[in-house]
Formats: sequence, structure tokens, C-alpha cells
Amino acid sequence: MRFMTLLKSSGDFGPPPPEVFGAIAALGDQAGKTLVESAGLSLPADSVRVSLNGGQITRTDGCDSVSADAYAIYEVADLDEATAWATKFLDVHRKHWPAWEGTVEIRQTFGA
Repeated sequence: MRFMTLLKSSGDFGPPPPEVFGAIAALGDQAGKTLVESAGLSLPADSVRVSLNGGQITRTDGCDSVSADAYAIYEVADLDEATAWATKFLDVHRKHWPAWEGTVEIRQTFGA
């Protein structure tokens, strides 16, 4: 089964300490082929939203809603295993960026 995890910060905690990147890389190495893909995402202010409302398609530059900061896609046996990887990812933040707070949303993907 394939799951996408979306990391969402609960505030502006500034840039991550360098140790976070090393720990995330080590976690990726630990995941091996289970980790299909992962990346950080640009800031919401740098994004574009395309919407369909009332038969009209519109473009909005910049998003003002809560959005994801990073994502990862895991190929795992079940939701419990995906949850375990998300927990490990949050633990990296807890250990190496104690001031950071946020959540990981986990969603199964289909058709991949």
C-alpha cells in the first residue's frame, strides 16, 4: 500500500537547525526502498491555487491557508506502518528542533 505523509507546521519557527537535515537524511537511509519519494515544499506565498467555482476557472497567486511544508510517499504494508514512519519523522523534529510544533497528515494513495 502506498501512503503520502504531509508535514504541516503549526507556526513560523524560522529555518530548521542544520542537525534536522542530517537526521532526516539518516531516517531516509533507514527507510530504504520503503521511502518512495520525499521533498520540502515552497512557502504558501510562493504558490498558485487554481479553482473551479460556478463554472469558472480562476488562478490565485499565493495561498493564505495552512499548507504542507514537506511530503513523503511510503510503500508499506498498512496504515500502521505509515504511522510508524510519520512518528519517527516527528521524533527527529522533537530531538533536533525542540521549539518546532506541527502535525503529519497521512493519506493512502490510489492508482499508483
